[in-house]
Amino acid sequence: MKVRTLQLPIDFDEKGKPKRYSAQELKDLKGPDPKLPGYTADFDSLKPEQVVKVYLARKKGAKAAPLQQPGKKKGKDDNAEAADARTENRPEVTMVLILAERRAQ
Repeated sequence: MKVRTLQLPIDFDEKGKPKRYSAQELKDLKGPDPKLPGYTADFDSLKPEQVVKVYLARKKGAKAAPLQQPGKKKGKDDNAEAADARTENRPEVTMVLILAERRAQ
């Protein structure tokens, strides 16, 4: 899972003023894949009450849950097979994008 943030990390110069980033520094902050939104962050950047956008994806090759035919009774094997298919076909979180630090109240 990737964690990204829309806000630049705040960095200060020797005088305590906010630092302006150069083009190269911005490129480095974007990380190895500049097509992704925002800037790289780590899992520790996630905090309660942040506004985030979660990207979900399904596993490739996941089989669909079998449909029950009308008039057919479910057996133990059918229930186990359907539960396995539902578990396998659940979406996974691929990326979390931090939009804002605190929710507006």
